[in-house]
Amino acid sequence: MTTSSGTGEEFRESTRAPLETPVTLQIDTFSEPQSGYTANVSVGGMFVNLSDPQPVGTIVRFEVELGGGDSTIRGVAEVAWIRAHAQGPELPAGMGLQFRLIEEDGQERLRAVVKKILDARGDPDVVQPPKRSPAPLRVEPPRAAQAPQPSPSTSKPERTKILAALVLFAVLLLLLLRSCG
Repeated sequence: MTTSSGTGEEFRESTRAPLETPVTLQIDTFSEPQSGYTANVSVGGMFVNLSDPQPVGTIVRFEVELGGGDSTIRGVAEVAWIRAHAQGPELPAGMGLQFRLIEEDGQERLRAVVKKILDARGDPDVVQPPKRSPAPLRVEPPRAAQAPQPSPSTSKPERTKILAALVLFAVLLLLLLRSCG
Protein backbone atom coordinates (compact mmCIF):
# COMPACT_ATOMS: atom_id res chain seq x y z
CA MET A 1 0.00 0.00 0.00
CA THR A 2 1.09 3.53 -0.56
CA THR A 3 0.39 6.55 1.55
CA SER A 4 -1.79 9.12 -0.15
CA SER A 5 -0.91 12.77 -0.03
CA GLY A 6 -2.83 15.60 1.47
CA THR A 7 -4.10 17.29 4.56
CA GLY A 8 -7.75 18.18 4.98
CA GLU A 9 -7.19 21.51 3.23
CA GLU A 10 -5.42 19.91 0.28
CA PHE A 11 -8.11 17.21 0.15
CA ARG A 12 -10.70 19.90 -0.59
CA GLU A 13 -8.45 21.34 -3.33
CA SER A 14 -8.43 18.10 -5.37
CA THR A 15 -10.53 18.28 -8.52
CA ARG A 16 -13.59 16.10 -8.09
CA ALA A 17 -15.03 14.00 -10.88
CA PRO A 18 -18.69 13.01 -10.69
CA LEU A 19 -18.83 9.24 -10.38
CA GLU A 20 -21.68 7.19 -8.97
CA THR A 21 -20.22 3.77 -8.27
CA PRO A 22 -20.60 1.13 -5.55
CA VAL A 23 -18.44 1.40 -2.45
CA THR A 24 -18.15 -0.87 0.57
CA LEU A 25 -16.98 0.53 3.91
CA GLN A 26 -15.76 -1.41 6.94
CA ILE A 27 -16.00 0.83 9.98
CA ASP A 28 -14.55 -1.63 12.49
CA THR A 29 -13.67 -5.28 12.63
CA PHE A 30 -16.84 -6.31 14.46
CA SER A 31 -19.52 -4.54 12.43
CA GLU A 32 -21.08 -5.54 9.13
CA PRO A 33 -19.70 -3.73 6.09
CA GLN A 34 -21.79 -0.78 4.87
CA SER A 35 -22.64 -0.44 1.20
CA GLY A 36 -23.23 2.83 -0.55
CA TYR A 37 -22.45 4.81 -3.65
CA THR A 38 -19.93 7.52 -4.34
CA ALA A 39 -21.18 10.85 -5.65
CA ASN A 40 -17.73 12.03 -6.71
CA VAL A 41 -14.11 10.97 -6.49
CA SER A 42 -10.75 12.73 -6.64
CA VAL A 43 -7.15 11.69 -6.19
CA GLY A 44 -7.47 12.80 -2.55
CA GLY A 45 -10.77 11.25 -1.53
CA MET A 46 -14.42 10.66 -2.29
CA PHE A 47 -17.92 11.57 -1.14
CA VAL A 48 -20.08 8.60 -0.14
CA ASN A 49 -23.87 8.88 -0.02
CA LEU A 50 -24.96 7.42 3.34
CA SER A 51 -28.05 8.21 5.40
CA ASP A 52 -26.09 7.64 8.62
CA PRO A 53 -22.57 9.07 8.13
CA GLN A 54 -19.82 8.29 10.62
CA PRO A 55 -18.30 11.03 12.81
CA VAL A 56 -15.41 13.17 11.54
CA GLY A 57 -12.10 11.45 12.30
CA THR A 58 -13.46 7.90 11.94
CA ILE A 59 -11.04 5.57 10.13
CA VAL A 60 -12.65 3.24 7.57
CA ARG A 61 -11.43 0.58 5.19
CA PHE A 62 -12.94 0.91 1.72
CA GLU A 63 -13.39 -0.93 -1.55
CA VAL A 64 -14.62 1.18 -4.46
CA GLU A 65 -15.43 -0.13 -7.93
CA LEU A 66 -13.92 2.12 -10.57
CA GLY A 67 -15.90 0.62 -13.43
CA GLY A 68 -14.97 0.42 -17.07
CA GLY A 69 -12.85 -2.68 -16.49
CA ASP A 70 -10.58 -0.80 -14.06
CA SER A 71 -11.68 -3.09 -11.21
CA THR A 72 -11.75 -2.25 -7.53
CA ILE A 73 -9.34 -0.25 -5.40
CA ARG A 74 -8.91 -0.81 -1.68
CA GLY A 75 -7.47 1.26 1.10
CA VAL A 76 -7.96 3.18 4.32
CA ALA A 77 -9.61 6.59 4.59
CA GLU A 78 -10.61 9.06 7.27
CA VAL A 79 -13.94 10.84 7.52
CA ALA A 80 -12.96 14.46 6.76
CA TRP A 81 -16.45 16.01 6.85
CA ILE A 82 -20.09 14.99 7.00
CA ARG A 83 -23.48 16.15 5.78
CA ALA A 84 -25.77 14.64 8.42
CA HIS A 85 -29.02 15.32 6.54
CA ALA A 86 -29.87 15.62 2.86
CA GLN A 87 -30.20 19.21 1.72
CA GLY A 88 -31.94 18.45 -1.55
CA PRO A 89 -31.36 16.02 -4.44
CA GLU A 90 -27.95 17.52 -5.30
CA LEU A 91 -26.77 17.51 -1.66
CA PRO A 92 -27.47 14.06 -0.17
CA ALA A 93 -26.56 12.94 3.34
CA GLY A 94 -23.14 11.35 3.48
CA MET A 95 -19.49 11.86 4.26
CA GLY A 96 -16.34 13.08 2.59
CA LEU A 97 -13.53 10.57 2.95
CA GLN A 98 -9.87 11.54 2.71
CA PHE A 99 -7.65 8.74 1.48
CA ARG A 100 -4.86 7.74 3.88
CA LEU A 101 -3.60 4.51 2.30
CA ILE A 102 -4.37 3.06 -1.12
CA GLU A 103 -3.22 -0.27 -2.53
CA GLU A 104 -0.05 -0.12 -4.61
CA ASP A 105 -1.38 0.64 -8.11
CA GLY A 106 -4.72 2.02 -6.93
CA GLN A 107 -3.61 5.66 -6.92
CA GLU A 108 -2.55 5.49 -10.57
CA ARG A 109 -5.78 3.73 -11.62
CA LEU A 110 -7.83 6.27 -9.66
CA ARG A 111 -5.96 9.19 -11.27
CA ALA A 112 -6.62 7.68 -14.72
CA VAL A 113 -10.37 7.35 -14.04
CA VAL A 114 -10.63 10.93 -12.71
CA LYS A 115 -8.69 12.24 -15.73
CA LYS A 116 -10.93 10.30 -18.13
CA ILE A 117 -14.11 11.72 -16.54
CA LEU A 118 -12.76 15.28 -16.47
CA ASP A 119 -11.52 15.05 -20.08
CA ALA A 120 -14.96 13.82 -21.21
CA ARG A 121 -16.57 16.80 -19.48
CA GLY A 122 -14.05 19.26 -20.89
CA ASP A 123 -12.91 20.21 -17.36
CA PRO A 124 -9.32 21.30 -16.70
CA ASP A 125 -6.85 18.55 -15.93
CA VAL A 126 -6.07 19.22 -12.27
CA VAL A 127 -5.69 15.71 -10.97
CA GLN A 128 -2.19 15.67 -9.51
CA PRO A 129 -2.07 14.78 -5.81
CA PRO A 130 -0.91 17.52 -3.43
CA LYS A 131 2.87 17.73 -3.02
CA ARG A 132 3.02 17.90 0.80
CA SER A 133 3.20 14.85 3.05
CA PRO A 134 -0.02 13.56 4.62
CA ALA A 135 -1.26 14.31 8.10
CA PRO A 136 -0.51 11.39 10.40
CA LEU A 137 -3.09 8.63 10.48
CA ARG A 138 -4.85 8.59 13.84
CA VAL A 139 -5.03 5.07 15.19
CA GLU A 140 -6.78 4.20 18.43
CA PRO A 141 -5.04 1.49 20.47
CA PRO A 142 -7.10 -1.57 21.41
CA ARG A 143 -9.30 -0.94 24.43
CA ALA A 144 -7.79 -3.80 26.44
CA ALA A 145 -4.21 -2.62 26.04
CA GLN A 146 -2.93 0.93 25.98
CA ALA A 147 -0.09 1.89 23.70
CA PRO A 148 3.04 3.06 25.50
CA GLN A 149 3.01 6.79 25.99
CA PRO A 150 6.21 8.75 25.44
CA SER A 151 7.49 10.46 28.54
CA PRO A 152 7.77 14.26 28.57
CA SER A 153 11.52 13.84 28.21
CA THR A 154 11.14 11.85 24.96
CA SER A 155 12.54 13.81 22.03
CA LYS A 156 10.48 14.71 18.98
CA PRO A 157 12.34 12.27 16.68
CA GLU A 158 11.73 9.47 19.20
CA ARG A 159 8.02 10.36 19.41
CA THR A 160 7.87 10.34 15.60
CA LYS A 161 9.42 6.86 15.53
CA ILE A 162 6.91 5.62 18.13
CA LEU A 163 4.01 7.07 16.13
CA ALA A 164 5.34 5.56 12.89
CA ALA A 165 5.63 2.16 14.59
CA LEU A 166 2.03 2.42 15.85
CA VAL A 167 0.77 3.37 12.40
CA LEU A 168 2.68 0.50 10.81
CA PHE A 169 1.27 -1.89 13.42
CA ALA A 170 -2.29 -0.66 12.71
CA VAL A 171 -1.86 -1.06 8.94
CA LEU A 172 -0.42 -4.53 9.33
CA LEU A 173 -3.28 -5.44 11.68
CA LEU A 174 -5.82 -4.20 9.13
CA LEU A 175 -4.14 -6.21 6.36
CA LEU A 176 -4.07 -9.31 8.55
CA LEU A 177 -7.75 -8.91 9.44
CA ARG A 178 -8.59 -8.41 5.78
CA SER A 179 -6.81 -11.59 4.75
CA CYS A 180 -8.57 -13.56 7.51
CA GLY A 181 -12.02 -12.09 6.78
